[in-house]
Amino acid sequence: MNQDKIGNFIKSIRLDNNLTQKEFADKFGVTYQAVSKWENGKNIPDISILKQICDEYNIDINEILNGEKSKKRKKIYIIPLVIIRNEILNLKQYLQVVVILK
Repeated sequence: MNQDKIGNFIKSIRLDNNLTQKEFADKFGVTYQAVSKWENGKNIPDISILKQICDEYNIDINEILNGEKSKKRKKIYIIPLVIIRNEILNLKQYLQVVVILK
C-alpha cells in the first residue's frame, strides 16, 4: 500500500466530482484537514470511511488501496454450436430443434 498513490486517487475522485476538500469531508463526517492529510499521503482513511467512499462513488476497494483504476476485463462469451444437416446452430436454436423433435 502506497499512501501517496492512495492520496492521489482520493484527490482524483474528489476533483472528478467537483468537490472541495470541505465538501468531500462533510460527506464522510471528517474534517477538511483529514482529507488534506489523505491527499498528501500523510494518512489514509479508516477502513469504514474507505468503504463509504467506495459505496458512494461505485469504486472497488482494491482500486483505492492500489491507488489506481483497475483495468476492466473483457468478457468472453462461449456459445456452443451444433451442426445439424450442415447447418450451424447455436445452443438456443439446437434446444428448439430438440423440443420440436420430441
